[in-house]
Amino acid sequence: MNISFFVLPARRWLMAAAWVSLSITPTVALAARTSSIPISDQQIRNLGIETIQLDTTAASASGRYPAQIVLPPHQEYRLGAPDNSLVQQVLVLENQPVNIGDPLLVISSQNLGELSLALIENHSRWKLAQQNLERDQELLNEGIIPSRRLEESKANERDARAALAQARSALTAAGVDDKGIEGLIRQGKASNTLTLRAPVAGIVTGLIAKPGWRNNDGLPLLHLVKREQLWVDVQIPANQAGLWPSATLFQLADGTEATLLNLSPVTSAAQTRVLRGLIENPPAHLLPGSYQQALLPLSKDHTWDLPLSAIARRGAQAYVFVRTDTGFDALPIEVAASGGQRALVSGALQSGAEIAAVGVVALKAAWLSHLDSEPASAAVDNQAPETRLAGAR
Repeated sequence: MNISFFVLPARRWLMAAAWVSLSITPTVALAARTSSIPISDQQIRNLGIETIQLDTTAASASGRYPAQIVLPPHQEYRLGAPDNSLVQQVLVLENQPVNIGDPLLVISSQNLGELSLALIENHSRWKLAQQNLERDQELLNEGIIPSRRLEESKANERDARAALAQARSALTAAGVDDKGIEGLIRQGKASNTLTLRAPVAGIVTGLIAKPGWRNNDGLPLLHLVKREQLWVDVQIPANQAGLWPSATLFQLADGTEATLLNLSPVTSAAQTRVLRGLIENPPAHLLPGSYQQALLPLSKDHTWDLPLSAIARRGAQAYVFVRTDTGFDALPIEVAASGGQRALVSGALQSGAEIAAVGVVALKAAWLSHLDSEPASAAVDNQAPETRLAGAR
């Protein structure tokens, strides 16, 4: 009886110790397997795993984003002509550069003759009204005429000046520049023929008119593009919209510099937003409508520039694998921005740490194999004490 009295408590003590071991040890092992991957140097070489060293925080990282070159509306000119005008000569070719004042087209129109005649007549009336006003001012100063006569002369001069301005505006709308209008006034001769000249230096991008073509619908005859400025529209992920403030400098893949103007307030169905940049004095090869790649700076305090190959994902969470004495640790990170084959990440990384950059797929597989064993350990952990004791017996 004494022997059984002492054996029974010892047995119960061993059973309790086994229960404590089963309830604590798997949890500790689970935590270790969640973040650590034990792997030998020979296994690292066999799997082709290569690492990179973090030297400093990212200072000039950049991401590549698709972009399109756009022509600003104020850089395009469309030259028209009066209705029912006839194109007599085309003096330029499509895609030809022209300087300001270069002749472009020669057209003729009956309406043009009527407009030029109205200009000459109204200019003559205004000159006469101006002379009468000067004469009446002198007569009033000498006391020869009453002041009422002078007021009438002033009113006539204002009316004549307004009619002349209207005649000039009609010719301007018909495509006659200031130089052509002054030539009509100087010659004093109405003409049905007009030479359209380039209002600015640029490139002829659209030439609709052909010799003998009659414009019955008031369509533009020629498109002229001024190349002093271009826009570049960059497609960026909507969640990265706050990374670049206004006036941020960035480059295109060919080295062309641009300055950020604004960001579209609308998110597209593809969850992207348009970032618009301004290009001053663009190179000749950069044409509106062409596609480019924009290099936007991704630098940010307490962030690291890593290759995308170094990042593994489990669900929505991103990880990198940090080299340790016994293998690798899976460290959670946040991807601040990405573009091309690079990404800007933040997390508990330290300068000098070695990050797996090649062979990450093999590391992830080894890591997930540890995670896959968690349910079995957790099942033992969640058993009722009586069940675990029975298993210990």
